[in-house]
Amino acid sequence: MYRNHLFPALLTCFLLTFACAPRESAEKKPPSPINITDDRGLEVSLNRPAERVVCLSPEAAEIICAIGKQDVLVGVVREGDYPQELSLLPQVGSFSSPNLESIAALEPDLVVLTGMEQESFGDRLSSWDIPSASFFAHSIGGLYANIERLGLLLGASEPAKDLEDELRERFAELEQAGKTAAEKYGARRVFVEISPDPIMTVAKGSFVSELIEIVGAENIGKDLPREYCRIDPEMVIASDPQVIILLHNLASAEMVSARSGFSQISAVKNQRIITDLNPDLILRASPRLIDGGWELLYAVYPEMKSLE
Repeated sequence: MYRNHLFPALLTCFLLTFACAPRESAEKKPPSPINITDDRGLEVSLNRPAERVVCLSPEAAEIICAIGKQDVLVGVVREGDYPQELSLLPQVGSFSSPNLESIAALEPDLVVLTGMEQESFGDRLSSWDIPSASFFAHSIGGLYANIERLGLLLGASEPAKDLEDELRERFAELEQAGKTAAEKYGARRVFVEISPDPIMTVAKGSFVSELIEIVGAENIGKDLPREYCRIDPEMVIASDPQVIILLHNLASAEMVSARSGFSQISAVKNQRIITDLNPDLILRASPRLIDGGWELLYAVYPEMKSLE
């Protein structure tokens, strides 16, 4: 008799437990789309984090690797050379001339590009139904935004946030060192040359000019009309920079010194023409920009090394 009464009770409990259990699969919601606005002002939407990425931007490739998503990269441009392992990936042309057919053959679910020469390339990708997102930082704040948005697109928001926090802390330290240098030695006038023919420099509105200010120096080209702009040699002479920094290998210090009228510039008189900085550390809005900032500080204020 006891068993006969116990069985219906157990059966009732089992049925109630089954009825209350969460239902699987059939009613499971699909993952929410990932949406960002890129630097073209376009909405980019992915149904899931990108798993096959062709990166046409060397600086974006550096960010992708820095947030631990190097494994999603299936192709890069020739200039995508850091970290060194990227050289093992298929190349899809150069920064200025990416090859659409090579990109399509890699079957990417996202192409990452940038501005300047690549500005209109996104339209060609769209005509082939290849999703793209463009990232072109104009400021250090833009670098932080690129890290955050790439983290979202690749499903790596947490490591992206960690990287951003680390960079903010390190840039704050650099800025404090720059203030100390300017107070101790005076804000030194700097001319940064990114091309010798025509002579070009950086102006306000570029992250490079911002970096010059962060290290406590004064950019003589800051008021030029475009962020990367030609500059009249007479303006360089009149501004009398105390330090000249060449971010290219197309001219030597001797060649710059021999330019007409440059012999009267303080940087030339005092042999303060810097030629040994790594341009990629300063001209790329990548996580290595902070390393370039410290190199720039010590190039402008070598005295600061002894204060460490």
